[in-house]
Amino acid sequence: MGTDTSLVGCVIINPSTNAILAVVIVDSTPATNVVISGNRIISGSAGKGIWAFGSNHTIVGNRITAPTGIQVEGGGSAITGNRIETGAIILQPGVTGNVVVGNKSTVTDNSGQPNVIGNNG
Repeated sequence: MGTDTSLVGCVIINPSTNAILAVVIVDSTPATNVVISGNRIISGSAGKGIWAFGSNHTIVGNRITAPTGIQVEGGGSAITGNRIETGAIILQPGVTGNVVVGNKSTVTDNSGQPNVIGNNG
């Protein structure tokens, strides 16, 4: 997905067993201002649900089944109200300014930077 795009209310199933693949990838050019909301996302045994590069995204209200639910590679995004059935939300090293609140998920914060994380689990 590229800058200023949205993915809303879709059902996406990707049975891949490749760990470097994700069901939804926010472009690494980097994209900005992407909205991913109200989707049902199912990944294969080694993939990611959402792999978000870039910044200022809104990832809200998705139901995700994937070994890695959401992997965040950029900053300034709002990640709220998601239900991660398997896996977790992972903040990669160096990302900053993300708000990860109110998700049904564990959060692994590898960022080492200021992010708002609360009421998850």
